[in-house]
Amino acid sequence: MDFRGSIGDADQVFDMCKIRVASWTKAKWPQDFRSILDTFRSPIAGAVTKKEMEKPSVVDSWTKPSQGEMKFKADGAARGCSGEAGIGGALRDEKGQIKILFLKCIGEGDSNLAEVMAIREAFLIFFCFEMGAVSYFDHWKRLG
Repeated sequence: MDFRGSIGDADQVFDMCKIRVASWTKAKWPQDFRSILDTFRSPIAGAVTKKEMEKPSVVDSWTKPSQGEMKFKADGAARGCSGEAGIGGALRDEKGQIKILFLKCIGEGDSNLAEVMAIREAFLIFFCFEMGAVSYFDHWKRLG
């Protein structure tokens, strides 16, 4: 292919088309599409169908643990398919008071990786908390 004297290959043309379509869809339906970069990376994953948008949100309620017990709530999320990902969680006692709170960027990944990493981090923190590993917490606080 020849564009004003410069030669482009099929991949470059395909990338240009994806950028134009992603930009156009974001401009035409700003509430219905995720970021332009997500649509460019994966056109199928970048689109949010009306059916997806109409799903009612689920409120996850938290119940207090029994007397003398603690409960961890951990979650992970990613921006798009293989995008920026982060994890977070809170360890609460039977009164609902937060004993430990963590939030952390884990780099790039999908939502499944983020969920698994959040659970892993929660187990590690809970284990160290139960074992009284103060040196780990000092190190962890400096990194966080």
